[in-house]
Amino acid sequence: MATTLAFVTCDAAIDHSLLDGLFTAAVEESYNMITVDGHTSTNDTALIMANGLAGNAEIMPGTAEAELFGEALKTLMLAMARAVVRDGEGATKFVTIRVGQAESATAARTIAFAIANSPLVKTALFGQDPNWGRILSAAGMAGPDFDPDRSDLMINHTYIFSQGNPVMLSRREMMALMAPKEIDIELNLFTGGHSAVVYTSDLSYDYVKINAEYHT
Repeated sequence: MATTLAFVTCDAAIDHSLLDGLFTAAVEESYNMITVDGHTSTNDTALIMANGLAGNAEIMPGTAEAELFGEALKTLMLAMARAVVRDGEGATKFVTIRVGQAESATAARTIAFAIANSPLVKTALFGQDPNWGRILSAAGMAGPDFDPDRSDLMINHTYIFSQGNPVMLSRREMMALMAPKEIDIELNLFTGGHSAVVYTSDLSYDYVKINAEYHT
């Protein structure tokens, strides 16, 4: 993924420290939760500017206005971040990775990114191969402990693996789950109460072609 620059401007009058905190939280749940190929840039930047020209009473911490502004900002930033994934080099699918019931927020995030960045998972997504083994293998190598015999895995809200066993679906049914342009993968670990959501894309022939033919 190339250098990503995100600029947000508004005319709201808002406390500086509040704006900084709300923006940091919004970035954490959006741009910091996307990956196309796992390769980030040292120059990635997200910034926000508010000139106060709206003439509103200054938005202060702990107010209803601060909550509304924060939620609107998160919605905007998430839409922008998801657009980056959709525009990924050679991307043909938009994929949401949900890891739930993990022992910690860090564990959930680590496992979700391990799945999202796995070349074997990403190529299976492109080939519409419902390979649950690749997903669980990527989760297993991430580091945090979990027991596959207690875990559930769903693709587009259909169970394909549950409590240590694959769900008996026909190959046609399995491949149909992978056909849509938007794929939702959900892994529940049953080791705690934490979750994470990461957005990614598949890895296609065009990704290799674009990057192989690109010359500086």
